[in-house]
Amino acid sequence: MNRCLLAVLSGLFIISSVQAECAPKNNKKETDIPEIELAPVQAKKLFLTVYSQNLAQVKTIYSTKLPSGISLLAFEGVSEQLQPQTTLIEGKDLSVLEKIYEYNLLTRENLLDAYVGRDVITVTEDEKSGTEYLDDARLLSVSYGTPVLKFDYGVDPSYPGRIVFKDVPDNLRTKPTVTARVETEKAGLRDLSFDYLTGGMSWSANYVAEVGHNDQLSLQAWVEISNQSGTDYKNAAVTLIAGDVKNINMPLQPRPLMLSTARSAKAEADAVHSTQIAAQSLGEYYRYELPRQTDILDKQNKQISLWRADAVKYEKKFKLVSPLNTYRKMFERQHATIVYKLNNRTENGLGQPMPQGQIRFYQKNDQRSATFIGAANMPRLAKGETAELAVGESFDIYATGKMTSLKKIADKTNEMSYEIDFFNASDKDAEVVWEQPFDGETEVVDENASVTGANAGELTWTVKVPAGGTSSLTYKLRTTRN
Repeated sequence: MNRCLLAVLSGLFIISSVQAECAPKNNKKETDIPEIELAPVQAKKLFLTVYSQNLAQVKTIYSTKLPSGISLLAFEGVSEQLQPQTTLIEGKDLSVLEKIYEYNLLTRENLLDAYVGRDVITVTEDEKSGTEYLDDARLLSVSYGTPVLKFDYGVDPSYPGRIVFKDVPDNLRTKPTVTARVETEKAGLRDLSFDYLTGGMSWSANYVAEVGHNDQLSLQAWVEISNQSGTDYKNAAVTLIAGDVKNINMPLQPRPLMLSTARSAKAEADAVHSTQIAAQSLGEYYRYELPRQTDILDKQNKQISLWRADAVKYEKKFKLVSPLNTYRKMFERQHATIVYKLNNRTENGLGQPMPQGQIRFYQKNDQRSATFIGAANMPRLAKGETAELAVGESFDIYATGKMTSLKKIADKTNEMSYEIDFFNASDKDAEVVWEQPFDGETEVVDENASVTGANAGELTWTVKVPAGGTSSLTYKLRTTRN
């Protein structure tokens, strides 16, 4: 099998010696091949599909005239984090012969590196008179960023003046560029599709919950799109994909000189209001299509309204996890965790896929203003799933407890008795969920209230505590270690 066919079957970029071997045989010189530059501002359409795992798919449609025969297409302004193996160029009667991602940008460091072994012009200024003197020199080396110059009178390893370059080397670009050598049989106007995957982009969900006084809350869902890819996407039709999509990331290994071109980060948020955006099924994932085209600029975070539900039912409870065990036999004044429970069902005012993200709770007061009362991580919720969201600790509800007895009744079996006192200093009755972790095989021998939950390694009781009052829970467990 020849190298050309092997390179194509492997999906590799044809570079260096393979380029020369696989290039079409013709009598045209490289400089005679026309180059057609295609910048993002020339695009007819731009489609941007953003995933939550630092990944986006960029699809750009161009309309351009192509000559017959071989030409070079230069797609300028692509992402600095483009994954070259994913580029796809398509057009009617168009054959793509090779593709190259050029990421040597026009910087001082790259110019110096490109001019090693070539002649440059040096500029020296007389400090007293301000007169500038020009001289010719050859650039011998730029090790560690320090130019070494050879003049007619000798070699200078620490030249103090400026260096002027006579022209721009062909291998340097002002922006990251994908070039493609293509062949067409007939000249004419064609629509070209240029598609690639890039890192540096992601989105996440943010929820704002306003808690009322009637066991209902209003829930506003936002998406926040982050662009750190190194390029702007203007007037893009944006689709968001919810779900974990696996990608075999084969990132570029750019030359260290590229690091010097990093732009200063600016945190910029742009809120775009929209109508309700419903989730659409996409195989095992969901997608959200934004209703209008928008700009996603580099080093920018943009917030977009997804949907709003104004009558969402919720449960509020207080939870305490027992710290008692054979090593710790008492505790004092442990305050309860405040937990909001949401059930993603239609009858509860929800019933739609909810991407993972963060949720912030606000409490409305009598003047109808809202005060922030806590935040939590929102897990990914399919229809019918339930989330318990811990937002903080209660000021008024707490407990004190102790292990009143520990008795060994067999080689690996112990009986332990507990007494927990709950306090409610608020003016409302409260239900407190008490969780007791355990190891091994455990049974309840005695209790003054019935167990309300039993999971692997955990027993729970729900204790009603009156406003301004106290309640007590006592129980005895028999545990056999494995």
